[in-house]
Amino acid sequence: MPVFGLARRGRMGCGATLSRVTTTAFALLVVSFLEGCASTPVTIAPKASFNAAMARQRLEPGINEIAGKVLLRLSSGGAMTCGGGVARLIPVTPYAEEWSELTYYQQPSPKGTPPELAYLPKSPKPPKEVQVNPVFLATTRQVVCDRDGQFRMDQIADGDYFLEADLVWQQDIYDEIHFFYGRNYFSKEGKVLKRFHIQGGKTLFLDLQSNVTNQRFNF
Repeated sequence: MPVFGLARRGRMGCGATLSRVTTTAFALLVVSFLEGCASTPVTIAPKASFNAAMARQRLEPGINEIAGKVLLRLSSGGAMTCGGGVARLIPVTPYAEEWSELTYYQQPSPKGTPPELAYLPKSPKPPKEVQVNPVFLATTRQVVCDRDGQFRMDQIADGDYFLEADLVWQQDIYDEIHFFYGRNYFSKEGKVLKRFHIQGGKTLFLDLQSNVTNQRFNF
């Protein structure tokens, strides 16, 4: 009887241990899988080839001019502009069109964003990485925006273009009554994109302004 009792207790202890080990291993496996899904960005790339000669031709001096303003007003009183960032002129090519689709137009814009503007947050969800031809990135024109988000470019040739601009949180522009900076303001940073056509020696104003609702208390 004593031997039987000891053997019985041994079998129960082993079963309980195996059960705990199995449960722990399964939990670790699930956590590892979920972390991998959450942190691994999807990598995509345009399939079209980049025609550098076409893009460079569009960047030859012309007789058109553009001016514009980049401003994202937050309902809490804060503001984001391209001040401290740049506005980029990108000639429209088949490669640039596919790049814009992959980079911008598969990402939902915040409520209140005008339909003609495409918006890309700093940390898109789900995370993705668009691999681009470095020559494409180099075949653009850019200017630095002023503090209010205004920019100007001259000597632009006739044609179709994208205007891409940075969105930077302006800490010195705030609602003086409520004075709440809030960590969620920074989550609105990113870039905006607008397509346009210009010709005939015109001066075109590009309005990249929108209003976005956000919480006032973001601490």
